[in-house]
Amino acid sequence: MGQVARFLVLLLLAFSVSLLIKCSDDVTAPREDELALTNEEAIDIEMTGLASDGVQVDESLGVFSIGWNQWFRPRHEESEIVGEAFAVGFAEPTNPEPPLSPEGVSMGEVYLNCPDVQIELNQKECRNGGIVYSSFSRPFKETGPPVNYFPDLSYQFEVTGSEQFDPITFSVTSPPALLTVTSHSREDWIEPGEDLTLNWEGGYENSPVRIFITNHKRHRPRGPRHPLPEDGIIVKLETNSGEYTVPASDLEDLLSGTPGNRIMVRITQANITEVGHGGETILGIVRTGDGVMLHIR
Repeated sequence: MGQVARFLVLLLLAFSVSLLIKCSDDVTAPREDELALTNEEAIDIEMTGLASDGVQVDESLGVFSIGWNQWFRPRHEESEIVGEAFAVGFAEPTNPEPPLSPEGVSMGEVYLNCPDVQIELNQKECRNGGIVYSSFSRPFKETGPPVNYFPDLSYQFEVTGSEQFDPITFSVTSPPALLTVTSHSREDWIEPGEDLTLNWEGGYENSPVRIFITNHKRHRPRGPRHPLPEDGIIVKLETNSGEYTVPASDLEDLLSGTPGNRIMVRITQANITEVGHGGETILGIVRTGDGVMLHIR
């Protein structure tokens, strides 16, 4: 399976689960086992997305990431922002295709020094022996200390090191504002035969933006579903233009003649900082995103 197809499968799983959690008032609630993404599976989603965007993950010695509302949406209406972080390091530059294990190595203790607090990332052994670090105990559970958002400030990763990974301390900078969809609100109605113009604000001015749209059927069958690449539309914009129009023909292809469905629209951005480490490169990544579910007339 290619990088883009693999990304769509993983992303559709996380995307559908996150919105099902938030929108369970009008969607058949999923079983608990359908929400049981592990830490390494959640991190796999992010890593595959980066690789599909052309990021040279296979030439890096590690990935250190902070995200706000990128994929993991709040479970409660009063929670407007979810911030989380993860890290994975390698003994040598590698191609960490999912699953990550057993690629990740111990890096000692890993801390995220935020403007307001220091967070020690949880060290988690994957099923096949690899090591990943995360601020959350389980994805979608809102467990662990939150990574609070402060605009345009420094967030520092501090790694104590191990026999397999040298110590390092470096910083990334948060966006001036989180990316927010402004053209539509959750549960808005749209016409299937018309172009869909999306507008958003915030994010980094000069970093690429990715738009992801899936078809969400109103009556979802019980039991886990394996998404297919053709279930979604992915558009990558090289600059943060703040606007994009989805052709009506693309929406019609996505809906595949099933009126009355809904689409899930997600707009995301990842800002990447390359940091030298022992003659190799590690990646510091800050992610932000927003999304809405729209009804089709």
